[in-house]
Amino acid sequence: MSLGQELWFSELVAQAWLEPELFRRYRADAMTVLGEFGVTLAQGQQPPALPEDPACELTIEELSRPSTAHAQLCFCFSDELPLHPGHPAARTASRAVPQ
Repeated sequence: MSLGQELWFSELVAQAWLEPELFRRYRADAMTVLGEFGVTLAQGQQPPALPEDPACELTIEELSRPSTAHAQLCFCFSDELPLHPGHPAARTASRAVPQ
């Protein structure tokens, strides 16, 4: 399986844990279900077994599009002056330099 197909198989595993009917269908005809998820196997390769239960808590997140909290614009402020004297902020600001 390619990396992309491994990701599709991971989604299949997660959905099979949430949908017992999908788990049953995979056990009955794994090649058809794999095809539905875009996973193809090499000639003669056996379909991987689905894990029975999640080993830990299962959390599903939608990561294919930006969330509502996606930052459109970001600013960074600093109280430090720029290092090069030609910068506009360096000409207008003054700072005592220890001797």
